[in-house]
Amino acid sequence: MSKIIFDSGISLDGYFAGENRSPRDPMGGVSGKLHRWMFVQKVFWKPCRFMRPA
Repeated sequence: MSKIIFDSGISLDGYFAGENRSPRDPMGGVSGKLHRWMFVQKVFWKPCRFMRPA
């Protein structure tokens, strides 16, 4: 049986993608803006059990 993994990001106000969405750019060019906040958090850089190499 196949396994499907869906990974997405959405802000608390429901912001999911920009206005310029296309098959080649499904986030509409805003993925960096949408996720930038988490990369400056100290907790993001701490090792997590699910981020360890298999």
